[in-house]
Amino acid sequence: MSKLRTAEHRFWEKVDRSDRDGCWVWTRCKLRKYGRFGLRGRIVAAHRLAYAMANNVALVSLGPHICHHCDNPSCVNPAHLYEGDAQTNSDDKMRRGRAVVMRGEQHGRSKLVEGQVLAIRKDERLNRVLAQEYGVSCTLISMIKRRKIWRHL
Repeated sequence: MSKLRTAEHRFWEKVDRSDRDGCWVWTRCKLRKYGRFGLRGRIVAAHRLAYAMANNVALVSLGPHICHHCDNPSCVNPAHLYEGDAQTNSDDKMRRGRAVVMRGEQHGRSKLVEGQVLAIRKDERLNRVLAQEYGVSCTLISMIKRRKIWRHL
């Protein structure tokens, strides 16, 4: 029990709680703005540990995502944290305008440009002929023609 108290004490001494109602900011090691804390030989996300301690639950019993109401990744204020799933986290990111949506030519794996896609849609030749001409698969040509991909055009 004393190890847990020691870990909890070590944890909270790394937090700036000067803003009592606002964000409690993790002041030490961070990875992509999220706090990191060493616990029993492992590195854990500080906000996950804060949520677990505040709700008296084991880290392993938490779901995959602990989200922030405040949208501040460095915040460990338990009042600002809630448990969610991948969809909740993704929806939150979209709602806050932080999602990076790469489509069309902007996508790093795109093999075609917009002009080629528009030409493919108008072309009535067989998919395999078009695939060979553009150096892509028949499946890609089919998906373009059926508007399964490049829907924004």
